[in-house]
Amino acid sequence: MKGVALNIGANSNTPGGRGPIYEDGSFRYVPIVESDEHVTSPTYADLGLTEYRPASTHASVTHFDPEFPEIPTGRAYTYGDRHSPKTTEISKLEAGDVLFFYATLDYAGDGEREYDWINAEWGAYIIGHFVLERDPLTREEYFELPEGERAMFSSNAHARRDEFDAEYLVIGDRE
Repeated sequence: MKGVALNIGANSNTPGGRGPIYEDGSFRYVPIVESDEHVTSPTYADLGLTEYRPASTHASVTHFDPEFPEIPTGRAYTYGDRHSPKTTEISKLEAGDVLFFYATLDYAGDGEREYDWINAEWGAYIIGHFVLERDPLTREEYFELPEGERAMFSSNAHARRDEFDAEYLVIGDRE
């Protein structure tokens, strides 16, 4: 089994900055803003993130990728990417391997940190993972899938763009 860790989510360059982590280790995954104007959802408001984003961004559409079904509007464990070196590492994975996601988070607790691993200001934290259900799909392999199988990725941010732009797509095992 192999694993790859990828940096995702809001960061210090995102309106409102990084997502929060609290004294008990709980956190919020805050996606970046979607750059394709043809994608119309989910917004920060749809994802219940208005308390973590400036009011001016509540209606902003997010690039909800990776997608987690535990989060409102999430339907499947999917992830797509078009940027090397991420795609280089994704290409080395196969079914059964693990894709880890980490995000930089700001400490937002009001009290004493309950765990030493929580940084006092900000840090990088693994916030989720997928066990790959199948080998990663290249762009070409995605378009060769029968329509029913391609539908597994229909809620992925890259598949919803006006022009599909992922070089690789992965789907995580629901189990």
